[in-house]
Amino acid sequence: MNMGISAGRLRALGVSVLPCAVRRAAQAAPDNGFGLYLGGLSSSDSSLYGNSHGGLIAVDTQFIVNDHWSLNPYLLLSDESTDTTFSLINGEGGLQARYWPTNNWFLSAEFLFHDSLLERGGTVGSSVYGPGLGIGAGWRATAIGR
Repeated sequence: MNMGISAGRLRALGVSVLPCAVRRAAQAAPDNGFGLYLGGLSSSDSSLYGNSHGGLIAVDTQFIVNDHWSLNPYLLLSDESTDTTFSLINGEGGLQARYWPTNNWFLSAEFLFHDSLLERGGTVGSSVYGPGLGIGAGWRATAIGR
């Protein structure tokens, strides 16, 4: 089963340093499949909103190109509460190209488009959006024993 979304992308609002600075590891399997990720995340921007924490939902699918390559389109949505009166809302969609040197782990490069919103009381106060590039790594999760 493919569980391959790289969660926790850095979104430094105002500077928009989206590419790849903070990533959690992805889990994946080198075959065709669909993945769903639900989890928590946190971020920090001391000049804008302080610290934040919230939830994330992401989906992806993996298409095998050959023994060493796969393509993985994905969508990611998150909502975070901050130390201030703002909420941080993020949306992202992209395409990863994964290189599998072995059947157990991969390296990836990706092109993505993101939109990050600072919301206060139902009103968007700031929006940072645009394309980005990223890198990632992950491994194949296998059940051990019974």
